[in-house]
Amino acid sequence: MAGRLDAVERNRRRLLADLGHEMRTPVATLAAYLEALEDGVATLDAETAELLRSQTRRLARLSEDISSVSRAEEGQVRLDTRSVQPESVVTAAADAAAAAYEAKGVRLVTDIAAGLPELSLDSERMGQVLSNLLDNALRHTPPKERSRFRPPHRPGRVAPSCPLRTPARASRPSTWPMC
Repeated sequence: MAGRLDAVERNRRRLLADLGHEMRTPVATLAAYLEALEDGVATLDAETAELLRSQTRRLARLSEDISSVSRAEEGQVRLDTRSVQPESVVTAAADAAAAAYEAKGVRLVTDIAAGLPELSLDSERMGQVLSNLLDNALRHTPPKERSRFRPPHRPGRVAPSCPLRTPARASRPSTWPMC
């Protein structure tokens, strides 16, 4: 019991540290642009407005994520689990992210093994997880590179991952576990 409590406390601290880290970037960006606008160094053109909107959307998403975690900890999250083909969830997430990848000039490659077993999951929640991973992959993949999105099949289980290949690590892709 004490070990589980320690693990929960470590996870809580890590979550708060991650949250602080995730909030610093949009807050710093908004503060810097606000100061630049006030000082007359920058003008509020369409590009600047979109950048500011994207940072406020990011903060809104973080706020919703915090609420979701709170609801989950209180046991108030309802999962609508159904048998789903992994290909359909992965394809839907990749299709939803395609425009953002194209806009940045990053090629998103989906590589889905044939014959993956059905999974019992909440498609909407898993879509959120995959969307967050694809957003992170896009953020850390330079233009003109590719991000390969694939759930490898291992006997008895599906272990999704999102390897990123960048020029510095082309021979050693990092893998971002999804589950």
